[in-house]
This record gives sequence, structure tokens and C-alpha cells, in this order.
Amino acid sequence: MPSRAEGFGLVPFEAISAGVPVLVSQESGVAMLLRTLADQAVIANALADEAIVESTGDLEADADTWSERIQRVMADRAAAFERELELRDGLSHMTWAAAVEGVLDQLRSS
Repeated sequence: MPSRAEGFGLVPFEAISAGVPVLVSQESGVAMLLRTLADQAVIANALADEAIVESTGDLEADADTWSERIQRVMADRAAAFERELELRDGLSHMTWAAAVEGVLDQLRSS
């Protein structure tokens, strides 16, 4: 999902939920979530690093980076799917019910 910037991005989150390997721009909301969860030791830093693609703004260089990262995933698909299952397991606490409860908690404390 090589968007330069986007809000949260349900497409990669749904792919993670389905156990499909993802690559996301560091500017995406999903990348920010993965970094936060890695910082909190909910997921391994290596899992976040494998999913997040750093971009520079130089279109040619970024295209090369994305190409290399896609090739790396495709070269060892079994390992990519194993990492994705670990990532999915790490995100399993993030449910719609938990999201609603978080919103309600914020409203109650206001």
C-alpha cells in the first residue's frame, strides 16, 4: 500500500486480520499504530520493521525501495505469512468492542 500519506487505512488492517502479508508506508496510520505497539512491547519491533516501508519523497528511490521490499516478501512467502500471523496475533486485542469501549470511556471521562 504505497500511499505517501493516508489516515488509518482499513485495507492493510483487514489484510493483517486475514493473515495476508502487508507493506505500509511509514506515513500511514497503520504504521504509526505498529510503531506504538512495538514501543509498548505488544508486538516485536522486527514485525513492525518488516511491515513498514520508509519513504524519502524521492519517487525513483522510493520505487526502488518498494520494489526491493516486495521482492523480499515474494522470495520467502512462507516466512512472510508466518510473520503476518504473529502480527495478527499481536493485534488480536484490537476488536470493534474494545474500540467502542474506548470511545465510551473517553465520553464518560469528559
